[in-house]
Amino acid sequence: MKYFRFCLMSLQLIITIDIYASFLHAQTSSDTGQSDSISASIALEKDHVEFGKSPVVLLTVKNLTDHKVHVHGSPHKYIIHVEGQKGEPPTTLLQRRVTGKLLPGESYERGDEFIAFIMPGESKLLQFSLSQYYNFTFTGRYSVYLYVWDESGKWIRTNTVQFELQGASTPDLAQ
Repeated sequence: MKYFRFCLMSLQLIITIDIYASFLHAQTSSDTGQSDSISASIALEKDHVEFGKSPVVLLTVKNLTDHKVHVHGSPHKYIIHVEGQKGEPPTTLLQRRVTGKLLPGESYERGDEFIAFIMPGESKLLQFSLSQYYNFTFTGRYSVYLYVWDESGKWIRTNTVQFELQGASTPDLAQ
């Protein structure tokens, strides 16, 4: 049992290091939102969101090649970054798994993944509910951008968009 636990912990460490190394590489990637094979840009479903509801980001990935490219359905191929007036909001377990920033006792699990193909010149729209990645505890203005994993092995940074959470900072739990 101890050997199994050691192997599992070692695997978690290797995966965490791999994700973190990929994220560090993203820091030096192009901020143009484009690679040789795809372009990636985001928009908001709404730029004013009632507190307690989830802001939704719409990601458009366009194939710039003359052959089909794939886009992942796994959240591990997208790194979402949100910043508010008080810094980065508290993260959820999913976000910590995606970024490799697990808290003690948390485990890394990937879950299901699907791959969709985008034909030359066409686009694919994906949406991300930000409350799955962050715990929003304050109203105010926030900015968000994504890193998208490109099939060439690079992270592509999208544009930055802003939204505002409006209303009371403490949602009425009785509703």
